[in-house]
Amino acid sequence: MLYNNLLIDLNNLYWRCVCSNVKNVMQTQNKKDLYTQIIYESLQRIKTLKENHAQKDAQIFLLVDNPFSKINERQQVLATYKHARKNENIPPIFYKFLEQFIEILKIYDSNYRIVYCDGYEADDLVLPVVRVVMGKSLLISNDMDWARGIYDDTHWFNYVKVYTRDIFKNEYGFYPDNGGVKLYKTIHGDTSDNIPNAIPNLPTKVLLHIVDNYNSLDELFSNMWKDDIIPQQWKVKFKEQEKTLRINYQLVDYIDVDLSFDEICYWCKENLKQLKFWFDYIGLPYDSKLLVNNANTDKFFIPKRIKRLVKKS
Repeated sequence: MLYNNLLIDLNNLYWRCVCSNVKNVMQTQNKKDLYTQIIYESLQRIKTLKENHAQKDAQIFLLVDNPFSKINERQQVLATYKHARKNENIPPIFYKFLEQFIEILKIYDSNYRIVYCDGYEADDLVLPVVRVVMGKSLLISNDMDWARGIYDDTHWFNYVKVYTRDIFKNEYGFYPDNGGVKLYKTIHGDTSDNIPNAIPNLPTKVLLHIVDNYNSLDELFSNMWKDDIIPQQWKVKFKEQEKTLRINYQLVDYIDVDLSFDEICYWCKENLKQLKFWFDYIGLPYDSKLLVNNANTDKFFIPKRIKRLVKKS
């Protein structure tokens, strides 16, 4: 199936490219070449996703995290939330090149859209975009949070499989409604977000029963003592871990983005002259759009033939 809109977790895609090149980064003497390779690979991954999943002239929404903002509400809930992104062992140049990568995308294709809001993460911005766009949409991230946006015409691709509601149900055992995914991650945790598993070794049958039958953590705590399906020892465990569970629940919840779509969406504009400058500056191999007939000819230095008007005598 081809989609009218692709919503891509841009930070997720970029860091996947970093990880795929990390061994080379540690071994190479010329690290700039590797940073260049990471940006080039990131561009190619977006193009491949577009070729494989998007209709012609589809809109490509690139959702961007702002994990370093001091007003990030999740950092106020738990200081270690996504601490790996602030790992001092990660060279600062990686973050600098991410910023440059975003600047390149702004002039790369007029069908690209950068979606960003200070203090929010990419998964917070999914629903504000999905509510506005028309047609079929594909959400692209390996973060299960994005599965909460699955609906009739909106599917989730985790780089392995495209999930509809029914496919998700068959694989995970519950429908990806907002409450279900929230409870699943609250209890089970999420290592990618540094959210701990609050109830280790909880039987899958019990976990899925909770996810299927309760819409919120408050509802679970209010009714679990009357629930005969949940064994007594696990009810006690839930009560003992209530503080951790409530912290997790805040971390996995969407932050309400009280902004209009136009306030969080930057409409990119293709500019080949500026794009050529960036490719030269970073040392990227020329994209096909910068070449003439796929030859190694500089599009911007082709001499123009000017016809002279000859005055008839």
